Amino acid sequence: MFIPILRHENMYPTQMMAIAAIYARAHAGSSEGNCPLRSLAPRLTELSADAEGILRNAEVRQLRLCNRIGLLRFDGPLALHSRKAIQSEFIQWAKTRPSVRSVVFLADRLEKLDAHELENLISLLKEVRNAGYRVSLANLSDQAQEDLAQSEFAELAGSGSTYQTDTLAIADIMVDAHVDAPDEDCPLQSVLPRLIELSLHPDGSLRDARRHGLALCKHIVAVRFDGPLNFTTVRYFEKKLQQVLQRRGSARHILIAAHTLAGLDSAAVQEFARFSERLQRDGYSVSLSGLTDEALEALGDDRGVAGDHEDHHGFSHHPSKAQHDGGDDTWQGGRESHPKSCL
Repeated sequence: MFIPILRHENMYPTQMMAIAAIYARAHAGSSEGNCPLRSLAPRLTELSADAEGILRNAEVRQLRLCNRIGLLRFDGPLALHSRKAIQSEFIQWAKTRPSVRSVVFLADRLEKLDAHELENLISLLKEVRNAGYRVSLANLSDQAQEDLAQSEFAELAGSGSTYQTDTLAIADIMVDAHVDAPDEDCPLQSVLPRLIELSLHPDGSLRDARRHGLALCKHIVAVRFDGPLNFTTVRYFEKKLQQVLQRRGSARHILIAAHTLAGLDSAAVQEFARFSERLQRDGYSVSLSGLTDEALEALGDDRGVAGDHEDHHGFSHHPSKAQHDGGDDTWQGGRESHPKSCL
């Protein structure tokens, strides 16, 4: 005879499923910090960037956290088996991070989602979004993406909420997440390339204006992007540049020191071309200096590098002396150098 006090929701196929389901409520208000069953419970592990820009367990490594963005990885053998357990995990985390308004859930440890787990994931995302967070999902496996594509998730998430990699997610939300604190020393910044404002250094080269305390020209914005410009980072580059332009209201000329650009792919080239056209419609002129042969090929330019010209993407290219004989540009220690005059 069936025991009346045992309801259906208290019946589990395996011991691991039972522990995963009851762990959160069993430990509600508990101070037990080293439960031997903890590894079986659904967990949300917060990650942050170490000194090398690698995302790691923030608690274990004692890493600084971003005040605006939370990176939460689904952990545990049955991370999404219990809806109450995973929602309880998020609630407990949120209490410790009140300033965070953007959350990226990292799903690299979710290989395949059954119908029950998929339902719990969608429920979690709905609850977090309804609580006022910007919600993103990254690092999905191919199988998990297929599972989600066949569900209501696509309609729930909307465009711009799922990302192939955690780096792409961070790059896309970084600027918006810090809109009210653009100068915050965010530890996640080390995951991304830097956009550097340049000005004339006493040694005659263009250097990091902020680091060296250099005065800026009112009319020309000179910047350098230290890292690859590809499908992962191109939108981040655009947002950072727009942020600079908003601060520099009198500027109408943009010089991109492109000798550090690497990894240009077709997606980045197309997006960069569209961005350049938008800037020109807004009244800016856009120039590039020091493009490498590889970058020129990626941009579809087959006219060589000697001489100044405006290409079919609508911006001007000014070769550096490293690319041709004569002219004013020189290279010093990998930096593009210019005559000692105002930009």
